[in-house]
Amino acid sequence: MATEKTGETSTDLYSQVIIRPAKRADLDELFTLTDQVGWDVSKELLTALFDSLEQGHYIVADLHGKIIGSRFVVVLDENTVMFDFLIVDKKYRGNRIAKKIADATLKIAGERNVVLWSVPDRIELNKKVGMKIGGGNLYFCDGFFDPETLYVDKQHDAAEVKVVSASEVDFEALLAYDTSIITFQRRKFLKVWLAKPSAIAFVALTDGGEIVGYGQVQEAPHAYFISPLYADTPSAFMMLLKAIIESIPKNSKIFMIMNVDYVAWAEVLKRNKDKINVYPENPIQMMYTKENLVMPKFSSVFAISCTGAYPA
Repeated sequence: MATEKTGETSTDLYSQVIIRPAKRADLDELFTLTDQVGWDVSKELLTALFDSLEQGHYIVADLHGKIIGSRFVVVLDENTVMFDFLIVDKKYRGNRIAKKIADATLKIAGERNVVLWSVPDRIELNKKVGMKIGGGNLYFCDGFFDPETLYVDKQHDAAEVKVVSASEVDFEALLAYDTSIITFQRRKFLKVWLAKPSAIAFVALTDGGEIVGYGQVQEAPHAYFISPLYADTPSAFMMLLKAIIESIPKNSKIFMIMNVDYVAWAEVLKRNKDKINVYPENPIQMMYTKENLVMPKFSSVFAISCTGAYPA
């Protein structure tokens, strides 16, 4: 097989590609790759991920100084790692570049259990290399929310909740709540994630000061990205979503990767049925090599932080 650009054979290309750690100077090219494959992520988001990962765990495929692929590894604990952002430049697909990248990330993983959120078109490929489906389906969702529809129905939820800026909440308390959702503590990631310049984050509190949810919205190239939104009660969910929508420019498009089975979502979708698009025919699924990643509070997860990277 010859490539369109160079005329070199697949074997030649495979041998010439160097797998190396990503550098900060690579972020512009990495952003171009995500845009090429249609991922609505910002350069700011990629920078945050780069800054939160262990050194050497964001890798790129380099062909004569040009980045043609990438992937990164998140160490969740001594027994578990997560893979994400596997990208290969469209012009170089079919040359086993993805395999070379995968081999490098598997070397980093060692004997640990590997988990990932698999996008639909890779599920069968992941099965072929021994990965199993763990469930917890997520779905792409985009559209517009009318803030006037985001009100709390007291007949269904009488809990007293208030929403405040995340900057008003003790970080350790927020970290403890975040850990209760995803089971793995991610101190460095959460600090970097909340500090992104375009990020606006809110926390839902009970009258007694207990955290029962938090959510964040950030700019993306073609929309605003809710990433994440966790809430234990319908009141917390509705109030957080309303605060998020009211914090961005009016009539802005929203993008999410969401848990369509989230109970309180049905009412919001009903109220905005002509403005919201959900794509349930293409679920993103948790996959694993040795042991499924079980999240005891997955019912509190409405939207995740990005396509993988961290469990939610």
